[in-house]
Amino acid sequence: MAAAPRVKYSTAFLLLYALLGVSVGGSVEGWVIPIDYFFPFKVAIIPVLLLFVAVQSYRPGWLLGALLFSWIGDITIHFTFMGGVASFLVAHLVYAYGFYRQREQPVRPRWWIFFSLPVYIGLLMGLLLPHTGEFTLPVMLYALAISGMLITALYVQPFVGKWWLVAGAICFVISDSVIAINKFAYPFEGADVLIMGSYMLAQLGLVMGSVHLYKKVGR
Repeated sequence: MAAAPRVKYSTAFLLLYALLGVSVGGSVEGWVIPIDYFFPFKVAIIPVLLLFVAVQSYRPGWLLGALLFSWIGDITIHFTFMGGVASFLVAHLVYAYGFYRQREQPVRPRWWIFFSLPVYIGLLMGLLLPHTGEFTLPVMLYALAISGMLITALYVQPFVGKWWLVAGAICFVISDSVIAINKFAYPFEGADVLIMGSYMLAQLGLVMGSVHLYKKVGR
């Protein structure tokens, strides 16, 4: 059996991504880069990740699909909130599909997952739903989709670098939770930086974890 290929260009990519993160955060707050430049830097996040995936030996179609829908969400959410939500909902479903394909065998029940996640989502919905109005159904559907993405990430077969995947999924839950709280319930200062920081870590973790996973399974 041929040796699995290494994850290519990781160090250079991480440095580039870190620089992009500083640019995004700085343009949000306007303390490094004027706020007018925020949108171009934000929409560059996914293309940078796609470029990294493109140079890898394995490029699973579902990962490219999840990133594509995320990129559509990054763009459309500035013009129509529901359009962005719909795009990210599809991205979560695609991620969940890819993770489910690589689930551990046999699946071992972990009761802490099925206890802690519903408690968290229940508390979050209790905070949000009195304020969501016409967005109640989309918010609930989105919560189910991102919960499914996190659960399937937790149940991916063990591999070196799985922590990337799990950390990315958790960061995505954090980012979307802050978006919802800030938009519907309790807007607060600094929310944009927290949202973008956790979002960039989320997509980075999911991509790096997926690349390491496919380095192992080779399919």
